[in-house]
Amino acid sequence: DESGKTAKTLLVGSLWVLHFPSMLSLLVDIEKFKQSVNFKREFHFKDVNEGTLDVYLQLADWIAEKASTLSFKAVSVERAGLKNVNDALEKLFYHLLIRGIEHEHKSRRSPLPRAIDVVKDLEEVGSDKVLLEEIRDRLHNASTSRFGDQLEIGDMDAMDSKESTLLQIADLYTGCLNRLLNSEGGKEHPKDKLAAHFLKLLGLPNGPQDQ
Repeated sequence: DESGKTAKTLLVGSLWVLHFPSMLSLLVDIEKFKQSVNFKREFHFKDVNEGTLDVYLQLADWIAEKASTLSFKAVSVERAGLKNVNDALEKLFYHLLIRGIEHEHKSRRSPLPRAIDVVKDLEEVGSDKVLLEEIRDRLHNASTSRFGDQLEIGDMDAMDSKESTLLQIADLYTGCLNRLLNSEGGKEHPKDKLAAHFLKLLGLPNGPQDQ
């Protein structure tokens, strides 16, 4: 997911599921969680308020318990001086994927050889298709030049977040980072409380850091 197009800091956040069987069981568990807290809507950072904060804090705690099969990754850059935000986003998406693959390989949590599927939160059908095809080509080149042909590029799609709870969680993570990096201060809002809590659980109290 992306955020900050009109703010000080442009960023792309992501949720990585390291093993496909884990993703299937995670989706079942998410639905059970929603039933346990009687939450029938989609999860969205923009919907965090005094009335929903407690559910979102519980969700953050629940997600943190799944850390063994999940990774949260993000990249950001100051928007000042960027001539074309869309071009910058393409580069951020690409570098996020490359750095993420390298990190999971070096940490041995998800070592190569490996296949990767990418799902982006849908913004605009045409521009999303072009962006994903550009990234696909660059990943194919990187597979040869950086990963010894051990990276297989799978599906790359843009999807409306209402169709994917995992995209909704990525939206929450990215929204929390955006709140931290682009907040202008003032009275604390429930969104600030969620951002501080969630990012602390993930070990990112100061936002994305260079690795």
